[in-house]
Amino acid sequence: MIDYLTVPFAEFKSADEGSGTLEGTFSVFGNQDRLRDVVEHKAFEDDLPRFVQQGFIAWGHDWKNPIATPVEAKETDSGLFVSGEFHSTPYAQERRLLARERVARGKSLGGSIGYEVKQRSFKDRGGSQIRHIEKAELFEVTMTLVPVNDAAQVTGVKGLTFSDEADTLVAQLKEYVARAEAIASLRQQEGKHLGAESKDRIDQIIEELQNAAGQLVSLTVEQANETTQTGPDPERDRFERLYSRITATFAGAGNVYGGSDAI
Repeated sequence: MIDYLTVPFAEFKSADEGSGTLEGTFSVFGNQDRLRDVVEHKAFEDDLPRFVQQGFIAWGHDWKNPIATPVEAKETDSGLFVSGEFHSTPYAQERRLLARERVARGKSLGGSIGYEVKQRSFKDRGGSQIRHIEKAELFEVTMTLVPVNDAAQVTGVKGLTFSDEADTLVAQLKEYVARAEAIASLRQQEGKHLGAESKDRIDQIIEELQNAAGQLVSLTVEQANETTQTGPDPERDRFERLYSRITATFAGAGNVYGGSDAI
């Protein structure tokens, strides 16, 4: 049987590098959680090499959508420390940004583990039987918004750069257009049309994207004027390439039904 144990992240830092990293204490030794479990020191020690090779890092124990891969896992004096690298998928990057923003705003963020107990014992404490986990097989560690144990620390979750956010936006737009096209194609095969509500929603999105595109254009014009005076700017060139990708995706959104009642 798979068990879960959750602890809050008390400390959070951010930096900008690669697809992002995270690190923290996901299980605290010797501390009774709200489910009356106590994880003992060395409970995971024998299993950590396998976990680093085969385990994963998730969000909310969603095993179908891992957000990161473990890089290091070790037992410290206080608990189970795990560091990892985020995947570059839109889903993983959204969770990285969400975690960073929650901590920056002083909100709670928890860490949790998914494991199977291999050896345990029970001890009486105040008339209650407390389960002590002595050996366990670790399958995943997860980030969560619902803490169970009130003693843990996170020492780093790396943030998104401006370029990272642009890449994530492009990927999300492409996914949305692909889903819209798939729905429109299915309706067409069934001899049906997109409903009025769906068309209105697409029109609204196109309008918002066009407004955003106009604002981006003004930024690139300003950058171009500055470059005329200061010379070539690699960052401006990268920005313009990202802008071209985004506007191309905007065009795809407008072609889902061509702004007409064709399908």
